Amino acid sequence: MSPFCRNLLCFAIVLPFSCIAKEESLGFCLNHLAKHYDLPLVYDQSKLADVYVDCELSTDNTIENTLAHWLEPLGLRWRQSEVGIVIDTVEPLQRQNAPATQATIEEVTVVADPVRNASTQRFQHNYQQAAEYARKNKHNAVGEQASLVGAMLTQLPAENLAEALQVVPGVSVTRDRGEALNVNAMGLGAEYQMVLLNGLRVANTENVRNSNQYGQQFRFDTLSSGLFSNVLVYKTSDARLPLGGIGANIDLRSARPLEFEHSAMNIGLDVAALEGDRNVQPNISMSANTMSSDRAIAGVFKVSYENRLQRQYQFESWHWGENQGAATDYHWPALPDSTLVPTDGLALTIENEDRTRTSGLAEMTWQLNDTVQLNGLWFHSNTDFAFDEHRLAINPLSAYGQATVDESSGQINQFYLSNVDAKTSREESQLNYTNQTMQLTATLDMKSWQVSPFFSHSAATSITKKPISRVHVKLAPGNALVEFQGNAIHRFQLSQSLGLVESYSQISQMRKRLTEVRNRVDEWGIDSRWQATEQDQTWWVELGFLHSKQRHQYQRQDVSLSASALSALPSLDGRWLEPLPEAFEAKFISNTPYWLIPKRDLFQLFDIALPFSDKTESDLLNSYEVSFESIESYFKSNWHYAEFEWQVGARYSDTRSAALGTRLGDGGGAR
Repeated sequence: MSPFCRNLLCFAIVLPFSCIAKEESLGFCLNHLAKHYDLPLVYDQSKLADVYVDCELSTDNTIENTLAHWLEPLGLRWRQSEVGIVIDTVEPLQRQNAPATQATIEEVTVVADPVRNASTQRFQHNYQQAAEYARKNKHNAVGEQASLVGAMLTQLPAENLAEALQVVPGVSVTRDRGEALNVNAMGLGAEYQMVLLNGLRVANTENVRNSNQYGQQFRFDTLSSGLFSNVLVYKTSDARLPLGGIGANIDLRSARPLEFEHSAMNIGLDVAALEGDRNVQPNISMSANTMSSDRAIAGVFKVSYENRLQRQYQFESWHWGENQGAATDYHWPALPDSTLVPTDGLALTIENEDRTRTSGLAEMTWQLNDTVQLNGLWFHSNTDFAFDEHRLAINPLSAYGQATVDESSGQINQFYLSNVDAKTSREESQLNYTNQTMQLTATLDMKSWQVSPFFSHSAATSITKKPISRVHVKLAPGNALVEFQGNAIHRFQLSQSLGLVESYSQISQMRKRLTEVRNRVDEWGIDSRWQATEQDQTWWVELGFLHSKQRHQYQRQDVSLSASALSALPSLDGRWLEPLPEAFEAKFISNTPYWLIPKRDLFQLFDIALPFSDKTESDLLNSYEVSFESIESYFKSNWHYAEFEWQVGARYSDTRSAALGTRLGDGGGAR
């Protein structure tokens, strides 16, 4: 696109449209229409300078009907393009007192964040137009800002919102079992990013499967990308945004019901299945919008349901380090100090996951009159995970082994371990992640002055629906050989016949875990905006106040059979173990080992009582509560003159925090 065309693109701010009962210039009416529908209009000002039309509109008119009513009698036509709506001349206009003027192109000047306040419904179906619109917004924005608009969220093969965000430059994702989980930006990890919904904080769900705690790392695998109208990624600070995002602020924007031109419904369905598996995984989405006949009340409803089955084969080698710094059990005296050696277990793992995600969003708007508008939003996401993990692990203790080193890489490439410490294990878990957010906003529009009080409540719950159960079975004494070839495993062999029950000696661990994490964010405040326009100058000032309360509760409880209870269990036989449901198959390993695993639900099968009673000292040390309360205010001003734009802003925050938990006392006990 030429530099000339770049200057044509413009975006209008959101202002409720007032009816004008007198004739005005067509250029004035078009500018007013552009601001009402938040859509760029491009036209030749010289051909419209002395043309007057009746600007009065009925409330049920669409933009198509309005343009046809104004333009067709004048010999004009309009067309949709990548830069917006372009108005073309079909024949010379009959103008009143038309002096000879040089052709100029009118620009509807941007006086606000284009995507933050603009309608994006016209970019729901054409990816190229949506991408071009987002690129123009990035070009026109003050500061470093990127956006995803319309079809960029719905037409990419993205399993969740994080995968859609990968198209934004400077944004990467962290994956878990192949699916995007967290978002990284500005070279910083997920814990440094802030996720907002319509500019307000939302509670985030927490990992509850293991002891890792991620804090502010928002789980995007619980969100479908098609729920939102657009997404803004602020890479530089903005005084209007809540504090907390050192990396980037990711603002999820919902659709505004009144921006739709007519009622509609869309339903999507697709299915998938694992290779060689007959189980079908359905993905269903539905979106609908409706409005009253007088366009005073409107609503948007979106629902998404997705089921995913996944099986992952992996070789786990948790920790490697230089030989000289390894613990005594993993230090190899015969090897050079700089050799990379494992400092933890090695394992083959088969992980089966069954995930069901249901998410929905509903938003209602009531335009009481030309001045007052009420808006309510409800968002809900519910994700269930069921895991069944099988593992064959060995402990590479140096006292029982011999090793050779690859001189080119300085890393051990072969182990031979005698009397190896090995085990087979099974972990079963059912987890649930829920997020529910409600937002209420009132807007008082007094032409040049706009005031918007708001309230937001967001709660997220992460729980183990069924206790995480882990059963470890120790193998009988034997030897192990592990051999690497580049990035592949040439051999992972044990001398025992792993398909026979006699190769397993005893149950070494039976334990359960309950975890519950609750996050809550309550915010209320007021935003205001004053704007003035004079000839080719535009300036606006925004002021706001925010009161925020955040609460994070983490509770964990573990129970396990004691050593004496384990030794009293009956001897291992076919009642305790079963073959792998699926053989281990992966391209990174030459041989495909086969082993037995503990049966499902051994606790119920053998009536092993393992109740969750009073919390132990360890449980108390692993449970805590943190709360924050902050009062924030901001100021931001913008002045636009011709091709120049200046912005200045500041934000004040006073935050108080409190923590409640248990620690070890001077005598060693918990207190």
